Amino acid sequence: MKHLKILGSLCALIVIIINSSCSARTPTVSPGLQASYLKQIGIADINRSLTLTLSSQNAYKPGTDIEFDIHNMSPYEVLLPADYGAKIFMARDTGWLELKNNLEYHGEVELLSAASGPLLSEFPAIVRPAFGPDVNLQPQNIVRILVAGELMNGQAKPVSQVGAYVDIILTR
Repeated sequence: MKHLKILGSLCALIVIIINSSCSARTPTVSPGLQASYLKQIGIADINRSLTLTLSSQNAYKPGTDIEFDIHNMSPYEVLLPADYGAKIFMARDTGWLELKNNLEYHGEVELLSAASGPLLSEFPAIVRPAFGPDVNLQPQNIVRILVAGELMNGQAKPVSQVGAYVDIILTR
């Protein structure tokens, strides 16, 4: 009986070790690089009213689609353009290089319902970064996906710009 408890504990420990080694790595950037990014995009409400969640993994290869969900966390509706206001950036030593999105979007604006609203308060989205000849890919690159929209605040006209970003690791 004692051996079964020990064996069970060992199996649980092995599962924990395997899960932690397989979990997605969250890329981090230096405080200086983060400050430069926030200045570059100029959105004060970032990762508060909107949040992004990756649909699957955290490490990607060039040319692959990056799927994510946009979540409205605010008590107000958020208006998103047809392309989600999506911009793609790659971290460099001293700043951020904006990359082209290789997808074309058609349609109208999307209205994300308030977080407590009866309609859709999250929305699936996709981007595909393009890497031109001027982009020097390292073995591992931090790529940041930004989505920007307008907070409606119950008004007929937008009140303020809101945005969210998520970082991924791009490997060659």
